[in-house]
Amino acid sequence: RELCTAPPDEDERWLHNVSESYWLQHVSKLLQGARRIAELVVVERASVLVHCSDGWDRTPQISALAQLMADPHYRTARGFALLVEKEWCAFGHKFSLRCAHGGSTDRQEVAPILAQWADCVWQMMRQFPTAFEVDGRFLLELVEMAHVCRFGTFLFNCESERRRAGVHKRTVSIWSHLLSHPELYRNPHYVRYAGVVFPETSIRRLAVWEALFFRDCSSLPPPVDRCPCHD
Repeated sequence: RELCTAPPDEDERWLHNVSESYWLQHVSKLLQGARRIAELVVVERASVLVHCSDGWDRTPQISALAQLMADPHYRTARGFALLVEKEWCAFGHKFSLRCAHGGSTDRQEVAPILAQWADCVWQMMRQFPTAFEVDGRFLLELVEMAHVCRFGTFLFNCESERRRAGVHKRTVSIWSHLLSHPELYRNPHYVRYAGVVFPETSIRRLAVWEALFFRDCSSLPPPVDRCPCHD
């Protein structure tokens, strides 16, 4: 994010600095792991246990990506919502710590885990432009709302904490917002495809997600299309 808001006089080192951030390398590794899991389950009919050191960072990232690759239901709007609720919320991703909710001062616990996963999904959308019912705007809204705490879905660090705080009764779910305005996030090119999607995972096939990283960059406004329209 800091690279994308850097002044224009640092353009000459832009690609070098992107590489030094290792962001795309991490995205590539996540896609590689998820693809291998999907191949094991779908092609080799194997059972797979997915678990990182703690179980609530890399585990939901890779598990949810693999399910997006293998199951077309999760590539629909409602299926995507179910996937996030299941893999991220119900299995205890620590949103409060990772997103620094409530003015948390423990900076070592802050990490863009959900945004990194959303970037992986966007890379898949970019490679398979007709496979997802929703588009990148849906992902951007999801990431943004996880940080601003407007909805109760991503509050606290686990489901038990949300239940003790009465989140389900006192707040609104993010899905009531996203799913009630499908026209804002619908992919106009969507075609339901019952098969699997195996993305290319090489860094050379990945791109910087401009809509995410440049959204607050006033020093680099988006290009303006001044080409004349033709009927």
